[in-house]
Amino acid sequence: MLLNGSTIPQTLGGTVTYKTTNLIFDNSTGFKLGKRYSISNRAVFISGIVTAPISAEPLEFNPGGIGINAIAVNGVSDTSHVNGYTFQKGTGSFIYPVGDGTRYQPVAADLGINSDGMLCKYYAADAGSAPFLTTGLSSTPLQYYNNQEYWDLHPSGTASGAVTLYYDGYRGTAINPGFDTVLKVAHKVTAGWNNEGGIVNGTQTAGTVTTIGPVNNWSPFTLGSNYYLFNLPVELSAFTARTSNCNVTLTWTTETETALAAFDVQYSTDGSSFATLESIAPKGNHSTYTYTHAPAQGRSYYRLRLRDLDGSYAYSMVLTLSMNCNDRSITVYPNPVASGEDLHVTLAGYSGEARGIIYDITGRRLLTVNLVNGHNVIRTDLLSAGNYELGIISKENGREVYKIVVYR
Repeated sequence: MLLNGSTIPQTLGGTVTYKTTNLIFDNSTGFKLGKRYSISNRAVFISGIVTAPISAEPLEFNPGGIGINAIAVNGVSDTSHVNGYTFQKGTGSFIYPVGDGTRYQPVAADLGINSDGMLCKYYAADAGSAPFLTTGLSSTPLQYYNNQEYWDLHPSGTASGAVTLYYDGYRGTAINPGFDTVLKVAHKVTAGWNNEGGIVNGTQTAGTVTTIGPVNNWSPFTLGSNYYLFNLPVELSAFTARTSNCNVTLTWTTETETALAAFDVQYSTDGSSFATLESIAPKGNHSTYTYTHAPAQGRSYYRLRLRDLDGSYAYSMVLTLSMNCNDRSITVYPNPVASGEDLHVTLAGYSGEARGIIYDITGRRLLTVNLVNGHNVIRTDLLSAGNYELGIISKENGREVYKIVVYR
């Protein structure tokens, strides 16, 4: 069957699934699927984007019409591919001819099991940030996933097989040297991002990366790495940490800073779920930065999230430290503090819950905040100029009182 034209887009509709042995797309103005079209032998893409916006009405590839053998797909390009849903029946290796209407961005699955078919769609979007897990085919957690694109592979029944992603520098995936050892398949599951390993075949500019084994549960996939290897808005020449007096001081130095929005200093106690401690503005090329933090007892993990002005980001390497500190310390600054500015309270060596309570000179309680071991901020908007007391109270560590002076 040949679908051709050149002046207006063709709409492919109907009331039942349309089945054909061969289907040729040749219309530079494109096609829109309103009903499932099922191809059993060969699909040829000559010109025109095939739009398939309804998941229940995809372009279906059903080899032999009975779910076995292989189907030939030829001619797929940036100007002729499927922008929307495709559906693969049968087992074996298949490259889904998907993209975003501008670029052809394929993904492949080599399925040993495919009971009821596999639905596939490409998204030029972020699949969503989530913790980096140790439950994938590789137990080494990722440090980065590409937040500019992903492929959603979703089986109708049971499926198992390897997944191959293609990279070519599109959608935030220009790759730096060292890619062949750290490029991975990132797989988002309910709890977070899994590292499914990576068998790399290609160059620094284009190639493929394949999972190190069969995947048995399905959801979004994108490129990832266990080290920062993608083009960043900054070139780091050093990132180190040292401990002193129950504190950790992070230091990093940059060579170049291009379109950098901020450094987000992030901290974790499990190496998986990170929280941002502070965002630090860039100072320019060849700059050195420091940040001091009082971590919880035990193992601590630190990384930098490097944010670009366009909203994209990547991560530095992760630094891991073990803190064994029995001494407690409290740092309160600045003091005096201007009304409306932040009062910073850093607790070191604290365990359990703590509260900060501000009293006026008559002993009247004005403000209560929950404090954590580490850096805390207390707003002073409601405090007029005068003298106050800050009481820091915890069940495990007792009570400390500090004199605070507020001025306008």
